[in-house]
Amino acid sequence: MHSKSRLSALSAGITAAVVLGLAGPAAADGSFDPAKENCNAANVVTPGSTAFVWCIQQAQKSGEAKNKARADFVKGLLDMLVNQTGGNYNIMIFDIKGNNAFGDPWYVHNYEENLQNVAFQTDVTYRDQTSREDQTYRIWIFYGGGSFANGFDGGWGNWAFYGQWSRTTREHNWAYPPGTSRPGQRYNHTDSVVDFQPTMVNGAPSGSPADPGRPASPAVPAMPIEVPGVIIGEPATPGVPAKPGVPATPGVPTKPGTPAKPDKPSGSGRPPVGTPVHLKTVSNLGAVATDDAAGSTVIAGKPSGAGAQWTFQDAGGGRYRITNALGPDLTENTGTYLANVSPWKGSSAQKWEVLNVTGDTYQIRISDQDCLSYHEDNKTLGVWACDGSKEQQWTITR
Repeated sequence: MHSKSRLSALSAGITAAVVLGLAGPAAADGSFDPAKENCNAANVVTPGSTAFVWCIQQAQKSGEAKNKARADFVKGLLDMLVNQTGGNYNIMIFDIKGNNAFGDPWYVHNYEENLQNVAFQTDVTYRDQTSREDQTYRIWIFYGGGSFANGFDGGWGNWAFYGQWSRTTREHNWAYPPGTSRPGQRYNHTDSVVDFQPTMVNGAPSGSPADPGRPASPAVPAMPIEVPGVIIGEPATPGVPAKPGVPATPGVPTKPGTPAKPDKPSGSGRPPVGTPVHLKTVSNLGAVATDDAAGSTVIAGKPSGAGAQWTFQDAGGGRYRITNALGPDLTENTGTYLANVSPWKGSSAQKWEVLNVTGDTYQIRISDQDCLSYHEDNKTLGVWACDGSKEQQWTITR
């Protein structure tokens, strides 16, 4: 986030089936269970096949039927795509544009993409029942390398990606695209840039994990094919106005049980207990609570003042309570998957595992899959899928 499969062109028969809608089981409330309906790793299919398109469509319908927030929808969609492709492809999901509750254009997100050997591309429009806003997500499934620059915010609600990747940041000057309130005006932004490595080279596995072979020339329909909520085969369009948006950060391990990165925490060593410390990011910023009020965010900011000081306390079971000098405790917001502070209640969202990576550097995680994550300066920290990256390593200093 693996069986061998070949790409094939969409035939006229398949196209007709897609346009008319695909028959498939679903519960009375419109939801579906991927494991029961063959949208899982045991039933790997070719990207762009009828079954593949149907699973995307059902994921969208099911999410809306269950009133899932868009962040939860994106998380579930990414998991399903990884399973459906056997983990053999790089995957990018990005929120390119949105409409407000009245159906009027609300935003268009800037991005730059240079993704190679795209086997499948589609747009999915998702209606968030809570905000009553429509978000259009663009999906790329590809086996080559390339890069993707996010000119907008991170977080599960905005983008998600999977595969063999590394991430950096850059300073970039963008123009607001057409369809926004300030078209043509310029703004500066610290972009998250994801660089992908090929999952396949000449049909042979590339690096780790091992991936099955892929055809040299993937077949993509020449014209868009419309499905309710899904458009298949739209040509890739770098830059604006279309714009993608993942986990700035979430990544998912490329193979179950195997870390995507080599620097997995060893689990040895303990953080200092009972002493105020700073939590430093790879860019030497600190984890900083913005206020002492319940629900206040924790950002990557200048490590100064009481908001940047934290004290570890033993919470039992190998976990820690991490208390800010302003009073409240580090807490996972389970609705947004972001980090905030709240008064201590002893909940599972406040008990953190702290695993030593090397020296004074640690991985801080709420579970073995969800880690405290830095993705952009002066932005809220995420609690996103553990991927072993430097952005999920925290240096503890006094």
